[in-house]
Amino acid sequence: MESTIIPLRSYTEAKKAVHILARNRIRASVVRTGSGRMGCTFGIRTNESPDVVCRLLRSTGIHCGDSMPFPPPPPYPHEPRPMHPHRPAGPPRR
Repeated sequence: MESTIIPLRSYTEAKKAVHILARNRIRASVVRTGSGRMGCTFGIRTNESPDVVCRLLRSTGIHCGDSMPFPPPPPYPHEPRPMHPHRPAGPPRR
């Protein structure tokens, strides 16, 4: 099964979700899903069905955002792409 990212409201909520899921034998990890003017956004990454995970988390008061497959889609065009790790910064090669 492919990994899924489930966005949550905060890093703290994501950490709580990981602990709740671990108690229910569901593996998950905290991931940063983006950053912007309002700060970073976080979620959890898991191989379990998002419906099952969100139902369990809702029963504990944690509300899920819309899930997305991992890896996430490419960034919006206005966001800078990361530099290639093996190429030095500077003018393009010829």
